[in-house]
Amino acid sequence: MKNIFDLRQTDEYRWQANYRGNYGIYTIKIDFDERGKETH
Repeated sequence: MKNIFDLRQTDEYRWQANYRGNYGIYTIKIDFDERGKETH
């Protein structure tokens, strides 16, 4: 988890993080449904 920075909740069911990888910085977005399950 040390490569993840700026983790934040952007909406009631959405999270966003920035990840520092080998080839740059990536933005990761995670969406959940109202039951707390990850959606794709």
